Amino acid sequence: MSEAHKKNMLGNDTNLYTQSVYLISQAAYLYYILGLSQKDVAKKLDLSPSTISRLIKAAKDLGIIDIRMNPIHENSVKLHDQLLSTYKLKEIIIAPVCSNMDSDQVKQSVALEGARYIQRIISDNDILGIAWGGTMNYLINLLNPSQKKNTKFVTLHGSIYNFDYEIDVQTLVSEIAKAFNGKRYGMMVNGLLRSEEAVQIIQKEPNITRVYQMFEQITVSLSGIGSFVPEITSSLGHSGYLRKDELRELKEEGVCGDLMIRFFNKDGKECNTSLKNRTMAIEYDQYQKIPNKIVAASGVHKAQAIVSAINGRLIDTLIVDSLLAQQLLDLAKTT
Repeated sequence: MSEAHKKNMLGNDTNLYTQSVYLISQAAYLYYILGLSQKDVAKKLDLSPSTISRLIKAAKDLGIIDIRMNPIHENSVKLHDQLLSTYKLKEIIIAPVCSNMDSDQVKQSVALEGARYIQRIISDNDILGIAWGGTMNYLINLLNPSQKKNTKFVTLHGSIYNFDYEIDVQTLVSEIAKAFNGKRYGMMVNGLLRSEEAVQIIQKEPNITRVYQMFEQITVSLSGIGSFVPEITSSLGHSGYLRKDELRELKEEGVCGDLMIRFFNKDGKECNTSLKNRTMAIEYDQYQKIPNKIVAASGVHKAQAIVSAINGRLIDTLIVDSLLAQQLLDLAKTT
C-alpha cells in the first residue's frame, strides 16, 4: 500500500488503524510473540513505525496483550524498592527463590547474583578485600574470567584452618585474582591466635605489614555473614573452632553475628572480648571506611544479624535471597 493511498484512505488520521482489532492483534503477535522489532513489524504490515507503536499500546490498553511477570520475580523487584526505602543501603540485589528449594540451591542462587554484580562493578585499579566462606566459594567459582588492569585482591583476615580448603580465604583470593587476571595478597597466618602478644609480633613481619597497609586502600570488600541469633548458625560458632569459654564470653557481650572473624552485637558494634585483640584481620574501623562493603547471604535465620550489621555501617551492598529479603522487611515492621 502506497503512502499516498494510506493518506487518501485515512485522511491523515492514523487513529483509524488502531480501530482495527485484527490489525492490533497482528502487530501485537509479531512484536510480543514472535519477538520482531517495531521497525520489522512496520515493514511486514506496511505501516509507519509510529503507527505500530500506537497499535502495540492499544493492544495493552484493550487487554489483547496481558503482560505479567512470574510472581516470584515480580516480588523480588518490589522487595528491592521496599528494602531500599527501609534500610540504609546503597544497593540491594535479590535472588528470586522458591520455598521448596533446599538451602544449597538458595545459596547458589545468591552466589550467582553476587558473581554477576561483582563483574558489573569491578574496575581497573580496584583493590578488593575478600573473606572466607561457602557462599564466597560458590560466588567466585561462578565468575566469568575477564581482564582488568592492575586489580589487586587481598585477604581480609587470616586462615581458619579447621575448615575445608576450598572455602579458606587464601584459596578464594587466589581464585578471584585468577578470574580477573589480578594480583593476590594473603595474610598467611591463622586468623585467631593464642594471645594478643602473638598478634603484635606477627603484625611486624614485612609481608603482614604490607597487607595491613593495603587494608587502607581497599575499594570493595566481599564477605558472607554469620549469625548467632536466634540460635547459633555461624560456622565459627558451632564447628568447634571457638572454645566454650570464648562462646560464653561472646554471649555475655550480646553477640549477634560475625564478619571477617570480627563479632558484633545487635547495634553492629564490635564485641569487646578477649577474641578482639587476638584476631588477625582488618580492624573494625578500617572495614567501616571501605567505600563498597558487599555482603552476600542466604537463609531467613540470618535476618537479625544482617539488620545489626546494617545498624553498624558494616554493609553497603546486600545480596540476599527473596525469602530472606521478605524476612528483613517483616523485621522492620515489628521494630
